[in-house]
Amino acid sequence: MAINAECHRLNYGSKFCRKWDWNTTNCKVDADSTGVEQYCFESWCYVDKNKCTELSDERVHVSDYFPTARELYYSYTTCNSTESSWLKSDQDYENSNVLGGEALLAAVPMGALWPYIFKLDDSGNVLPHDKYYNQSTPYEGSNIDYVKDLESLSRGDLHVNFTHTSRGSMKQHASSFTAAVQDVGNGLVDFAVGNFWVTSERLQITTFTIPFAMEQIVLVVPKPGKPCLKDAASKVFEPFSHGMWLLIIAVIFIAALLGVWITDRDKLMRARYGKSYSRLESGEVKRNRGVFLRLLLDAVLEKGIFLCSAGIEQDSAASLPHKLLLVGFGFFILIVVSAYVADLAAYLATAKTNSVTTIEEAINQDYSICAPAALKEELIFKWKRADFNFDAIPSFEDVENLTKSLTDALRSKCKVLVIGEELLLDTEIVQALCESDLLVTDSVLLKIPLAFPVRPQINNGLSYWMHHGQTLKGVSWESARTKVTAETVYKCNLNLSDYESSGDYGLSAINLFIPVVVFLGCAFVAVVLHSFRDANKYFDLPIGRSSGLALITEEEREELTGTANLHCSDLQETLTLSLPSAP
Repeated sequence: MAINAECHRLNYGSKFCRKWDWNTTNCKVDADSTGVEQYCFESWCYVDKNKCTELSDERVHVSDYFPTARELYYSYTTCNSTESSWLKSDQDYENSNVLGGEALLAAVPMGALWPYIFKLDDSGNVLPHDKYYNQSTPYEGSNIDYVKDLESLSRGDLHVNFTHTSRGSMKQHASSFTAAVQDVGNGLVDFAVGNFWVTSERLQITTFTIPFAMEQIVLVVPKPGKPCLKDAASKVFEPFSHGMWLLIIAVIFIAALLGVWITDRDKLMRARYGKSYSRLESGEVKRNRGVFLRLLLDAVLEKGIFLCSAGIEQDSAASLPHKLLLVGFGFFILIVVSAYVADLAAYLATAKTNSVTTIEEAINQDYSICAPAALKEELIFKWKRADFNFDAIPSFEDVENLTKSLTDALRSKCKVLVIGEELLLDTEIVQALCESDLLVTDSVLLKIPLAFPVRPQINNGLSYWMHHGQTLKGVSWESARTKVTAETVYKCNLNLSDYESSGDYGLSAINLFIPVVVFLGCAFVAVVLHSFRDANKYFDLPIGRSSGLALITEEEREELTGTANLHCSDLQETLTLSLPSAP
């Protein structure tokens, strides 16, 4: 209600239920009066708030009729009356003076941010921000249109004039938006128009209306260059982590070690050479450490071949323990190979980037992150380990020098930066990001409400018209923005995810660099070992021999073979003598 300016008796509204407003200026009947308000006939009185709220169910309201009074409360229902004509009902708000019809002064942040706030010259071009203080040129943009739509909806209850932010507040704050909030807090203006982030710092200065949108704060990174040999070649290892690869190697080694242990060398030797093998056990054929290591190496290579070929050797003559070992190892191979093939296809279908894509990656790599100072408290609270630089981010309001500012900031002060997504509707800002080779990621750091800073005295009324327009009349901030941006054409694609998905699909030759190197390395070692065996065939060295369990010298082999043949000859002679002669 408007502040009362007339005098009243000292007992006005106290002790008794009366029609206290009947003799006031607004309720006097004279020749020029066209009618008397209904509330003039209603009885009311000032009451004790605590008694009425604790001991009765009467409706009580705080009074602002006397600005110097403290804790003054009134009630109509206590006097068997109604306050509906004094306090307009919700259904009558559209025809009432929620804001009193007074002209409100709104500050506009400095800058030319299309499509929200800007000024146009006679040719229809957006004026630079240095023309900001020229009041002869009107403000335009979706935010201005939104406020004007609310004016039309209010039917004269809301009337707004726009002005610039004071130079004193601009000097006090680096952000022109925070400076506009400061003007509201200082009482220079009634509210401010723009995409204002509701932050802890600004809430300490003044109140805000109900939010009209939520803005996402996203990470912006330099455009990745072409993948280097290291990045492309390492793709074949990416389906599994380092820990997974170590686990695979460990399983191969354990399977090989158990295979050597389970395979009884003595039994195999006796089966091959008969009883004559026992003659050599005293020292001619020894289980020395070198032979065991050679057997283990053979087994490791064998199990590695099984894994790479996605199968195991079928040996019907193997012992039951060895077969059980191979069953477990075969199941391990089945799962590992299936998972690797499935994941490798996805990794090969995605372009490898040499830049971070999330805020978590930037934090883990100790990147310096340029961030707006207005979000300092919120960002530090949410991302405590991040290395933020709140002094280096360029001013997005100065679009003329934005490209140079971005380039300088990313070259010397930080590696990535964060911005609000709503800035990406400004074609000049988009062009500056394109020229600076920057891409917008899908990594969201914060979600910040957008609202208008406003004096507490008019917050309810302005918030009412915003809520009423959005919920019942289709008048909203989004609809005003859509009208301006309906034909927006972007000059480049800033989406990092689209850039990543535009890579070559499938396996390329460069992806096989490491497998080819491994193959050539193994082939080279094989050739060297084979050549060494031929050059040293008269020496007793096991390097180039065929893999097997009977790793004995040639002399031992000849002795064992001769003994075996002798036994075979004796057996044949015995059989011949015992058999009957042919007829």
